[in-house]
Amino acid sequence: MLFQPRPRSSVRTLGLSLSLALVLAPLALWAQGAVRGRAVSLTEARALADAGRKEGDLPVVVDAAVVEQLNRFVTTPKGRDFMRKALANLQTHREAMTGTLRSRSLPEELLAVAMVESAVSNLPETSREPSMAPGQRGAGVWMFIPETARRYGLKVEAGRDERLDVARETEAAATLFQALYARYGDWRLALAAYNQGEGVVDRVLAETGVRDVSELVRTGKLNGYTATVQAGVLLLRNPHLLD
Repeated sequence: MLFQPRPRSSVRTLGLSLSLALVLAPLALWAQGAVRGRAVSLTEARALADAGRKEGDLPVVVDAAVVEQLNRFVTTPKGRDFMRKALANLQTHREAMTGTLRSRSLPEELLAVAMVESAVSNLPETSREPSMAPGQRGAGVWMFIPETARRYGLKVEAGRDERLDVARETEAAATLFQALYARYGDWRLALAAYNQGEGVVDRVLAETGVRDVSELVRTGKLNGYTATVQAGVLLLRNPHLLD
């Protein structure tokens, strides 16, 4: 019996199983790799924005510019390293920073501003650490430039730079966010003004009569800062995208 030939159907089934295993094993390994760093589509990004949102969160309007920035964070080594660092650093300051934002009835997801500005690193103005924010470099986790810092009560002078006091700078940032939202009534316009200044945003609004930030970014009237922050919000809600 030991040497009796196997029925042909059994041999055929075994061969088919082995063939499938040889095909499926590489596909499974490929799929695991594809999840890590895979580009996110516009439809997927909108689903993530809708699924993760709670009442009082910073509104995210997912457009092509937001998806482009999100994929810059998710699929490029520089973007992934920066945002992983930001999420890790955020754990050190998150409780205190969110406490300040919450006390002012501001969306806690404004933390995404500190993520893209400094990777939540308390940096001096002379630092050469990278930033994902366009424009002039500042200091601290919120990257205030000297003029803005002084306008919101921070001392910036030889031997003393209160931008490097995370608690003090966060209080100043919260005051600025309140002022910008009160001025524009729109969080995306407020974020644009945080980066480019109220003067630029006021001029663009006066010249175009357009308040849709997606359109203003698409036509080059405003830079992509708002899209970058909104991509940061999506990562704040969905850190698994960086796994």
